[in-house]
Amino acid sequence: QEPTAKPTGADVTQLIKAKARALGFYEASGRLGFMYRYGRSVPADRELAIRYFREGAEKGDAFSQFQLAGMLGTLFSSVEDRRKALFWAEKAAQGGIENAQAMANEIRASLKGTVHPPANPYVQAFLDAACSGDLAGIEKGLKSFPGAVCADAKGITPLHKAAECG
Repeated sequence: QEPTAKPTGADVTQLIKAKARALGFYEASGRLGFMYRYGRSVPADRELAIRYFREGAEKGDAFSQFQLAGMLGTLFSSVEDRRKALFWAEKAAQGGIENAQAMANEIRASLKGTVHPPANPYVQAFLDAACSGDLAGIEKGLKSFPGAVCADAKGITPLHKAAECG
């Protein structure tokens, strides 16, 4: 008997999707989105993560709604994406996700122009270092905040935003 090849991440993804859909478990879309968002057993892929989160969110999965809001609603997102994020954060809050209302409040504030500082101290330290030109701080921040080099759908990263300081 010939040895079978180890399944790839794409094979596993397709198997999970097919079985979950056959059973009507759209929550699996959120789990797939999570895998792609963080590169768990598959290569990280922001667009696929958003696609799977959106699929689950549209079917009513609160986890997917919360994750989609988090990906669309950053301080570095367009106004249009933040409006979409607010919609999904409010849906997730209605679905019982604990931190979703706080996320919705932050997104709402960013849309009104009253942006609060990032809640993550690593993000704030990175942005402070970038704005002040502190190379050692930037290097430390990149190690603590690898998302600094992750681009949004328009190719904008927190590094680009930090470069607009002052």
